[in-house]
Amino acid sequence: MLHAVSLNTTGMIQGANSPTAITVASNSAVEKTRPEHHPKPLVSVIIPCYNNGKYIEECVNSVLAQTYPNFEIIIINDASTDDSAEKIQKLKEKNPEKIQVITNNKNLERSVSRNKGIASAKGEFICILDGDDRWYPNKLATQVRAMQDDPKLAFCGTGRDFLDQDSKAKTSNLYIARSGEVFLHLLARRCSIVASSVMLRRSIVEKVGGFKTNRIPAEDFDYWVRASFLGRYKHIPEKLVSYRRHDAQSTSPNNLNVTKSIQTVTSILEENLTKQRLKEYISRVKKRGGVDTETHLYLNPNCTLKNRINIISQGLFSKFNPKAITKENIEKIRRKIMSLAYLKQAELLVNLKNFNQAKLALEKSKDADPIRIIDPNWIDFKRHVEQKLSKTLSKPSFQSLGLSRTKA
Repeated sequence: MLHAVSLNTTGMIQGANSPTAITVASNSAVEKTRPEHHPKPLVSVIIPCYNNGKYIEECVNSVLAQTYPNFEIIIINDASTDDSAEKIQKLKEKNPEKIQVITNNKNLERSVSRNKGIASAKGEFICILDGDDRWYPNKLATQVRAMQDDPKLAFCGTGRDFLDQDSKAKTSNLYIARSGEVFLHLLARRCSIVASSVMLRRSIVEKVGGFKTNRIPAEDFDYWVRASFLGRYKHIPEKLVSYRRHDAQSTSPNNLNVTKSIQTVTSILEENLTKQRLKEYISRVKKRGGVDTETHLYLNPNCTLKNRINIISQGLFSKFNPKAITKENIEKIRRKIMSLAYLKQAELLVNLKNFNQAKLALEKSKDADPIRIIDPNWIDFKRHVEQKLSKTLSKPSFQSLGLSRTKA
């Protein structure tokens, strides 16, 4: 069971039962968001689908069950080879006024499919929903209300829980989400935004542009960075999305190219952590009202030390003086971010039992930011990984690891 706790900008816990930690949409509040007459849908829901035949009906039905009614669904069948097409067609036949279907003649990948859906969208608000995830019934109502209450919001997201491939609930150890000016926090990888939870304002989408194909597998991260540069983000702590984890998804540890992911993140950092870019951002922030953020920490109290890596560098930018943006300062920040990125890579590789590569990643983390060795949190995690690596590398007990020699 996850506990949502709200932190202030200094990282102090305000309390597990803080009213800012959970927002529940009442029936009366939901009714206020119901439009009386609209010539076109206010919300466009973009659902890319590639071989999601097992989940696509559950996904689409979770949208059709929303308490907020003024939406359209655009499903992009990305040349699926399973029974997705048949199931999508049946959904379309049952809901012809709600559902539009776009079919790709060949597989174009998720970024292109999302862009095609966005290009066809009529709504003022645009939502992304992957074909294997699902929503809770008050998801749209809650977000429409948030976006209408604050016209300055560029986009918003929500809390999430997890499902396995059989739609059974899974636990999560820890993640951080923030509201407000999240550009720097995103760059520091200290802000979690789940794609299937996001609602974007059309005016921001038109400025940001499309999802980039050269940013795969970090295209979501790249998009949120670009959107947050242009406007403020609001995190709604209520769990309104179920994010599914299964072996077939592109972000599964078995399918994810960790090295390519690190390279992509590096290119995003190089693009955004420049003197000119940061000065422009600070100028925009001043016009928007300041850099304050609200932090939400979702923590399973039983999570182990290796999972607490997510709160290392909580205050990475807390001492960053916007008035003193120098090449040296920017380089220090980049090194710290890359150090953390390699640490997370080492953790993932350890979980995949790829111990030799994990050891290399740990060395790269050390090389990226040697100064970090004075950070007690970094030291604790480094010691934890090294001890685990030491035990597994020094003892070729493949049977105890559940591995064969060839796998090791």
